[in-house]
Amino acid sequence: MRIVILSERSLVYLQKNKSTKKMKVILDLPDNRAVSLLEVLKSISFVKIETISAEKATFLNELKSSIDEVVLAKQGKIKLKSADDLLYEL
Repeated sequence: MRIVILSERSLVYLQKNKSTKKMKVILDLPDNRAVSLLEVLKSISFVKIETISAEKATFLNELKSSIDEVVLAKQGKIKLKSADDLLYEL
């Protein structure tokens, strides 16, 4: 099961592995709040904290932006380019 929760200021990605009964969570937090939250999470014995690479963080941010655009397009707030327009740009 994969769940992506998007809002204007945060990205939460949950991935539940049925075979191991584990879930991965990625949070996008302001720097001034991250340190205190990490300390709380580290104090919980069953929580494993993993740092992701800058490239993966960039990819996730770009993915979030793309999903935000799709959501806005479905709401009729923006119009996406057609495939023909994209090919013409090449």
